[in-house]
Amino acid sequence: MMKPPFKIQQGYSPVLNYSLIQMIIVSVGFLVATLIVGSIAGAGKQDALGFLVMPMDGALFIRRPWTLVTHLFVNISFFSGLFNLITLFFFGKMFADFVGMHRLWPVFLFSGLTGAAIAFATSMIVYGIHPPVGLVVVGAITPSMALLSAVMIVHPDLRLNTLFIQNVPLKYLGVIFILLGMLSAATSTSKDFSWVSLVAFSGTVGFGVLYGYLFKRNKDMATGFVNLVYKIERAFGKKPRMKVVYGRALSDDDYNTVKKEKEYTLDELLEKISTKGIKSLSKKEKEQLDKFSKD
Repeated sequence: MMKPPFKIQQGYSPVLNYSLIQMIIVSVGFLVATLIVGSIAGAGKQDALGFLVMPMDGALFIRRPWTLVTHLFVNISFFSGLFNLITLFFFGKMFADFVGMHRLWPVFLFSGLTGAAIAFATSMIVYGIHPPVGLVVVGAITPSMALLSAVMIVHPDLRLNTLFIQNVPLKYLGVIFILLGMLSAATSTSKDFSWVSLVAFSGTVGFGVLYGYLFKRNKDMATGFVNLVYKIERAFGKKPRMKVVYGRALSDDDYNTVKKEKEYTLDELLEKISTKGIKSLSKKEKEQLDKFSKD
Protein backbone atom coordinates (compact mmCIF):
# COMPACT_ATOMS: atom_id res chain seq x y z
CA MET A 1 0.00 0.00 0.00
CA MET A 2 1.34 3.41 -0.93
CA LYS A 3 2.20 5.60 2.08
CA PRO A 4 0.85 9.15 2.01
CA PRO A 5 3.43 11.85 1.16
CA PHE A 6 2.96 13.50 4.53
CA LYS A 7 0.86 13.37 7.65
CA ILE A 8 -0.57 16.33 9.49
CA GLN A 9 0.58 16.90 13.02
CA GLN A 10 -2.43 18.75 14.34
CA GLY A 11 -4.57 15.74 15.25
CA TYR A 12 -5.74 14.97 11.72
CA SER A 13 -7.45 11.71 10.87
CA PRO A 14 -7.97 10.38 7.31
CA VAL A 15 -11.75 10.66 7.53
CA LEU A 16 -13.49 12.07 4.48
CA ASN A 17 -16.51 14.34 4.48
CA TYR A 18 -19.20 13.92 1.88
CA SER A 19 -18.15 16.90 -0.26
CA LEU A 20 -14.64 15.49 -0.60
CA ILE A 21 -16.03 12.01 -1.26
CA GLN A 22 -18.10 13.48 -4.11
CA MET A 23 -15.03 15.17 -5.59
CA ILE A 24 -12.94 12.00 -5.41
CA ILE A 25 -15.70 9.88 -6.95
CA VAL A 26 -16.09 12.33 -9.85
CA SER A 27 -12.31 12.58 -10.31
CA VAL A 28 -11.86 8.79 -10.26
CA GLY A 29 -14.74 8.41 -12.71
CA PHE A 30 -13.16 10.86 -15.16
CA LEU A 31 -9.73 9.22 -14.76
CA VAL A 32 -11.08 5.75 -15.47
CA ALA A 33 -13.14 7.03 -18.40
CA THR A 34 -10.19 8.86 -19.99
CA LEU A 35 -7.93 5.81 -19.56
CA ILE A 36 -10.53 3.56 -21.20
CA VAL A 37 -11.12 6.03 -24.02
CA GLY A 38 -7.37 6.39 -24.50
CA SER A 39 -6.81 2.64 -24.72
CA ILE A 40 -9.67 2.21 -27.19
CA ALA A 41 -8.95 5.27 -29.33
CA GLY A 42 -5.20 4.62 -29.53
CA ALA A 43 -3.71 7.20 -31.88
CA GLY A 44 -7.00 9.09 -31.86
CA LYS A 45 -6.86 9.68 -28.09
CA GLN A 46 -6.42 13.45 -28.40
CA ASP A 47 -9.45 13.74 -30.68
CA ALA A 48 -11.55 11.58 -28.36
CA LEU A 49 -10.62 13.66 -25.31
CA GLY A 50 -11.29 16.84 -27.25
CA PHE A 51 -14.91 16.64 -26.09
CA LEU A 52 -13.77 17.01 -22.46
CA VAL A 53 -10.81 19.42 -22.52
CA MET A 54 -11.43 23.14 -22.95
CA PRO A 55 -10.51 24.49 -26.41
CA MET A 56 -9.09 27.99 -26.80
CA ASP A 57 -10.78 28.24 -30.20
CA GLY A 58 -13.80 30.49 -29.63
CA ALA A 59 -16.00 28.91 -32.30
CA LEU A 60 -15.22 25.40 -31.05
CA PHE A 61 -15.83 26.38 -27.43
CA ILE A 62 -19.28 27.70 -28.30
CA ARG A 63 -20.13 24.23 -29.62
CA ARG A 64 -18.68 22.56 -26.50
CA PRO A 65 -19.55 24.84 -23.56
CA TRP A 66 -19.57 21.92 -21.09
CA THR A 67 -15.77 21.74 -21.37
CA LEU A 68 -15.62 24.79 -19.11
CA VAL A 69 -16.37 22.37 -16.26
CA THR A 70 -15.27 18.97 -17.57
CA HIS A 71 -11.69 20.10 -18.23
CA LEU A 72 -11.26 20.49 -14.47
CA PHE A 73 -11.41 16.70 -14.06
CA VAL A 74 -9.45 15.50 -17.10
CA ASN A 75 -6.03 13.82 -16.76
CA ILE A 76 -3.93 12.85 -19.76
CA SER A 77 -2.03 10.01 -18.04
CA PHE A 78 -2.52 7.59 -15.15
CA PHE A 79 0.37 9.01 -13.10
CA SER A 80 -0.81 12.61 -13.41
CA GLY A 81 -4.27 11.42 -12.35
CA LEU A 82 -2.83 9.58 -9.35
CA PHE A 83 -0.87 12.67 -8.29
CA ASN A 84 -4.00 14.82 -8.63
CA LEU A 85 -6.07 12.39 -6.54
CA ILE A 86 -3.46 12.34 -3.77
CA THR A 87 -3.24 16.13 -3.66
CA LEU A 88 -7.03 16.45 -3.77
CA PHE A 89 -7.39 14.04 -0.84
CA PHE A 90 -4.88 15.74 1.45
CA PHE A 91 -5.42 19.38 0.51
CA GLY A 92 -9.18 18.91 0.26
CA LYS A 93 -9.24 17.39 3.74
CA MET A 94 -7.07 20.19 5.05
CA PHE A 95 -9.31 22.82 3.46
CA ALA A 96 -12.48 21.21 4.82
CA ASP A 97 -11.09 21.14 8.36
CA PHE A 98 -9.72 24.69 8.48
CA VAL A 99 -12.02 26.57 6.11
CA GLY A 100 -15.20 24.47 5.93
CA MET A 101 -16.64 21.41 4.22
CA HIS A 102 -19.42 23.26 2.37
CA ARG A 103 -16.87 25.66 0.87
CA LEU A 104 -15.00 22.87 -0.91
CA TRP A 105 -17.13 22.73 -4.06
CA PRO A 106 -17.52 26.50 -4.59
CA VAL A 107 -13.79 27.22 -4.18
CA PHE A 108 -12.90 24.17 -6.30
CA LEU A 109 -15.20 25.24 -9.13
CA PHE A 110 -14.83 29.03 -8.91
CA SER A 111 -11.03 28.81 -8.88
CA GLY A 112 -10.98 26.49 -11.89
CA LEU A 113 -13.44 28.64 -13.82
CA THR A 114 -11.43 31.77 -12.99
CA GLY A 115 -8.23 30.19 -14.30
CA ALA A 116 -9.99 28.99 -17.45
CA ALA A 117 -11.51 32.42 -18.10
CA ILE A 118 -8.14 34.15 -17.71
CA ALA A 119 -6.48 31.62 -20.03
CA PHE A 120 -9.24 32.01 -22.63
CA ALA A 121 -9.05 35.81 -22.48
CA THR A 122 -5.24 35.72 -22.79
CA SER A 123 -5.49 33.39 -25.79
CA MET A 124 -8.01 35.74 -27.42
CA ILE A 125 -5.64 38.67 -26.93
CA VAL A 126 -2.65 36.78 -28.36
CA TYR A 127 -4.27 34.80 -31.18
CA GLY A 128 -7.76 36.18 -31.66
CA ILE A 129 -10.78 33.89 -32.03
CA HIS A 130 -8.84 31.23 -33.96
CA PRO A 131 -5.68 30.13 -32.07
CA PRO A 132 -3.34 27.35 -33.24
CA VAL A 133 -5.10 24.01 -33.76
CA GLY A 134 -5.07 21.83 -30.65
CA LEU A 135 -4.54 24.64 -28.15
CA VAL A 136 -6.52 23.43 -25.09
CA VAL A 137 -6.52 23.60 -21.31
CA VAL A 138 -6.48 20.53 -19.07
CA GLY A 139 -7.03 21.64 -15.51
CA ALA A 140 -7.35 18.62 -13.19
CA ILE A 141 -4.38 19.66 -11.02
CA THR A 142 -5.27 23.32 -10.64
CA PRO A 143 -8.32 23.31 -8.28
CA SER A 144 -6.42 21.18 -5.74
CA MET A 145 -3.67 23.78 -5.73
CA ALA A 146 -6.27 26.50 -5.18
CA LEU A 147 -7.47 24.68 -2.06
CA LEU A 148 -3.86 24.40 -0.89
CA SER A 149 -3.08 28.07 -1.54
CA ALA A 150 -6.19 29.15 0.39
CA VAL A 151 -5.17 27.11 3.46
CA MET A 152 -1.60 28.44 3.12
CA ILE A 153 -2.92 31.98 3.51
CA VAL A 154 -5.29 31.12 6.37
CA HIS A 155 -2.75 28.99 8.29
CA PRO A 156 0.76 29.51 6.84
CA ASP A 157 2.53 28.09 9.91
CA LEU A 158 0.51 24.87 10.19
CA ARG A 159 3.10 22.18 10.97
CA LEU A 160 3.29 18.99 8.90
CA ASN A 161 5.40 15.85 9.12
CA THR A 162 6.71 14.60 5.77
CA LEU A 163 8.37 11.25 5.11
CA PHE A 164 11.77 12.96 5.01
CA ILE A 165 11.51 16.18 7.05
CA GLN A 166 9.65 16.64 10.33
CA ASN A 167 7.68 19.65 11.52
CA VAL A 168 7.59 21.56 8.21
CA PRO A 169 5.48 24.74 8.01
CA LEU A 170 2.72 24.48 5.43
CA LYS A 171 3.87 27.63 3.65
CA TYR A 172 7.15 25.97 2.64
CA LEU A 173 5.70 22.59 1.72
CA GLY A 174 2.89 24.32 -0.15
CA VAL A 175 5.33 26.27 -2.32
CA ILE A 176 7.02 23.00 -3.33
CA PHE A 177 3.70 21.43 -4.32
CA ILE A 178 2.62 24.54 -6.23
CA LEU A 179 5.89 24.51 -8.20
CA LEU A 180 5.31 20.82 -9.00
CA GLY A 181 1.78 21.73 -10.02
CA MET A 182 3.09 24.45 -12.34
CA LEU A 183 5.37 21.91 -14.01
CA SER A 184 2.48 19.46 -14.35
CA ALA A 185 0.21 22.16 -15.79
CA ALA A 186 2.83 23.39 -18.25
CA THR A 187 3.18 19.88 -19.72
CA SER A 188 -0.42 18.76 -19.22
CA THR A 189 -1.39 18.53 -22.89
CA SER A 190 1.86 17.29 -24.44
CA LYS A 191 5.58 16.98 -23.89
CA ASP A 192 5.93 20.55 -25.16
CA PHE A 193 5.54 23.64 -23.00
CA SER A 194 1.91 24.79 -22.73
CA TRP A 195 1.85 28.43 -21.72
CA VAL A 196 -1.95 28.66 -21.82
CA SER A 197 -2.28 25.88 -19.21
CA LEU A 198 0.29 27.67 -17.07
CA VAL A 199 -1.78 30.86 -17.29
CA ALA A 200 -4.88 28.89 -16.23
CA PHE A 201 -2.94 27.37 -13.33
CA SER A 202 -1.71 30.79 -12.17
CA GLY A 203 -5.21 32.23 -12.31
CA THR A 204 -6.62 29.32 -10.32
CA VAL A 205 -3.95 29.53 -7.63
CA GLY A 206 -4.41 33.30 -7.57
CA PHE A 207 -8.09 32.80 -6.82
CA GLY A 208 -7.16 30.49 -3.94
CA VAL A 209 -4.77 33.10 -2.52
CA LEU A 210 -7.42 35.83 -2.82
CA TYR A 211 -10.06 33.61 -1.22
CA GLY A 212 -7.78 32.77 1.71
CA TYR A 213 -6.85 36.44 2.16
CA LEU A 214 -10.48 37.55 2.27
CA PHE A 215 -11.59 34.58 4.38
CA LYS A 216 -8.97 35.44 6.98
CA ARG A 217 -10.59 38.87 7.17
CA ASN A 218 -14.08 37.42 7.63
CA LYS A 219 -15.11 37.98 4.00
CA ASP A 220 -16.35 34.77 2.41
CA MET A 221 -16.87 34.75 -1.37
CA ALA A 222 -18.57 31.34 -1.09
CA THR A 223 -21.34 32.53 1.24
CA GLY A 224 -24.02 32.54 -1.46
CA PHE A 225 -23.18 28.99 -2.54
CA VAL A 226 -23.04 27.72 1.05
CA ASN A 227 -26.41 29.30 1.88
CA LEU A 228 -27.89 27.72 -1.25
CA VAL A 229 -26.66 24.29 -0.14
CA TYR A 230 -28.24 24.72 3.29
CA LYS A 231 -31.54 25.81 1.69
CA ILE A 232 -31.53 22.74 -0.56
CA GLU A 233 -30.81 20.47 2.41
CA ARG A 234 -33.68 21.99 4.36
CA ALA A 235 -35.97 21.72 1.31
CA PHE A 236 -35.31 17.98 1.19
CA GLY A 237 -35.98 17.62 4.91
CA LYS A 238 -32.37 17.38 6.07
CA LYS A 239 -32.02 19.37 9.25
CA PRO A 240 -28.37 19.81 10.22
CA ARG A 241 -27.68 19.23 13.88
CA MET A 242 -26.80 22.37 15.77
CA LYS A 243 -24.28 22.85 18.52
CA VAL A 244 -23.97 25.88 20.79
CA VAL A 245 -20.51 27.37 20.97
CA TYR A 246 -20.05 30.56 23.03
CA GLY A 247 -23.80 31.10 22.90
CA ARG A 248 -23.98 30.93 19.10
CA ALA A 249 -25.66 28.17 17.12
CA LEU A 250 -23.30 26.55 14.61
CA SER A 251 -23.73 23.81 12.06
CA ASP A 252 -21.56 20.68 12.31
CA ASP A 253 -19.34 22.03 9.55
CA ASP A 254 -18.72 25.39 11.24
CA TYR A 255 -18.41 23.75 14.65
CA ASN A 256 -15.63 21.46 13.40
CA THR A 257 -13.87 24.42 11.77
CA VAL A 258 -13.99 26.43 15.02
CA LYS A 259 -12.75 23.37 16.93
CA LYS A 260 -9.78 22.96 14.58
CA GLU A 261 -8.99 26.67 14.89
CA LYS A 262 -8.92 26.38 18.69
CA GLU A 263 -6.75 23.26 18.58
CA TYR A 264 -4.31 24.93 16.21
CA THR A 265 -4.07 28.09 18.33
CA LEU A 266 -3.53 26.03 21.50
CA ASP A 267 -0.77 24.01 19.81
CA GLU A 268 0.95 27.23 18.77
CA LEU A 269 0.82 28.59 22.33
CA LEU A 270 2.16 25.36 23.84
CA GLU A 271 4.98 25.22 21.30
CA LYS A 272 5.94 28.81 22.09
CA ILE A 273 5.98 28.00 25.81
CA SER A 274 8.15 24.92 25.28
CA THR A 275 10.73 26.83 23.21
CA LYS A 276 10.75 30.30 24.81
CA GLY A 277 9.01 29.88 28.15
CA ILE A 278 5.69 31.11 29.46
CA LYS A 279 7.06 34.63 29.97
CA SER A 280 7.31 35.00 26.20
CA LEU A 281 3.50 35.02 25.89
CA SER A 282 1.79 38.34 25.35
CA LYS A 283 -1.13 39.44 27.51
CA LYS A 284 -3.60 38.39 24.81
CA GLU A 285 -1.93 34.98 24.45
CA LYS A 286 -2.05 34.40 28.21
CA GLU A 287 -5.77 35.23 28.18
CA GLN A 288 -6.30 32.75 25.34
CA LEU A 289 -4.38 30.04 27.21
CA ASP A 290 -6.42 30.67 30.36
CA LYS A 291 -9.64 30.50 28.35
CA PHE A 292 -8.62 27.17 26.75
CA SER A 293 -7.74 25.69 30.15
CA LYS A 294 -11.25 26.41 31.42
CA ASP A 295 -13.01 24.84 28.40
